[in-house]
Amino acid sequence: MTALRRVLAVRVGRMGDMVMLTPALRMLLAGLPWSEVHLLTSAEGRRVLRGFDPRLAAFHLYHRRFPGGLLDRGKLRRALRALSFDRVYLFESHPFYRKLVEGLAPEIHGLVPDSTTAHYSARCLEVVAPTLDRLIAPGALTLPVTEAGRAAAAAYLERHGIGATDVPVGLHLTFSESSRGPFASGRGRRHREWPLAECAELAGLLFEEGRRLGIPIRPVIDALPEERAMAEKLRESSGGRITVLSGSPDFERYKALLARLRLLITPNTGPMHVAAAVGTPVVALFSGWSPAECGPFAPPERATVLRAEDTDRPEQGLAAISAARVLDASRRWLEAAVPAPTATG
Repeated sequence: MTALRRVLAVRVGRMGDMVMLTPALRMLLAGLPWSEVHLLTSAEGRRVLRGFDPRLAAFHLYHRRFPGGLLDRGKLRRALRALSFDRVYLFESHPFYRKLVEGLAPEIHGLVPDSTTAHYSARCLEVVAPTLDRLIAPGALTLPVTEAGRAAAAAYLERHGIGATDVPVGLHLTFSESSRGPFASGRGRRHREWPLAECAELAGLLFEEGRRLGIPIRPVIDALPEERAMAEKLRESSGGRITVLSGSPDFERYKALLARLRLLITPNTGPMHVAAAVGTPVVALFSGWSPAECGPFAPPERATVLRAEDTDRPEQGLAAISAARVLDASRRWLEAAVPAPTATG
């Protein structure tokens, strides 16, 4: 293969979209060790992947929302053309992005159209693998967690009364468009939000499970400032069994916080992918989406998916998944948190 001086990867997405790209990015960086790799992405993509790998040479931002994207398109194309890319890896399926990168490089490799039954991460790997001279073993989702992030997460938890010996279990309730009101999700909010009553019941079940196992299980919610009121209402309805974490957003701290959790329980959201990428087990709640296409891209020992479609009330969406069922799916990781008996004598 002729040495490639500079290549461009393209993915303009939200947090979960960007995390699902990480196996392909790792393969690309390992398979083209002498190439300069650039990424065309969103501001959110830059936030998620800043510090991902020092060989990710530059981020080029595209604003998807009108009119910013339309106004900046010509300027962006001129800037990219001036960089003289040898190859483009297009991890977007919409024809618009094919037009956006047209003519930027002699080679453009993109997602196979209509191949939507495979997981997005696997589809991205299929784009990269045939273009490399040496075989690179595919990996899982990965995000680095810094020592500074771990220290910040430990201090954050301590400030909210959770210490090193506690067993925190994360509960995530919102999704990326929650704040946009009742029409935030095109498929309906019932497929994206688990009812607060079920979450409050689960907090009580987790508390009792901790007593049974003899470990201090602490259900926690890390709430953005705009989510604080909702989270406090849930804490009250759980009888105070949920600890609400709240502070200024800090993505490095957030990754480390998820890495500190024993388990994250969440619907199909970006935090599900971040947790998988930092090695935290996940119980993922699905309705209306196929986990085979966008579920946690993690080995079975680190993830369990519960589907509304597997209940006798699938029309209710996530409400069909009971707190008791979630607890049952969580037990293997909770039981693993029990300290081993200490040898005596």
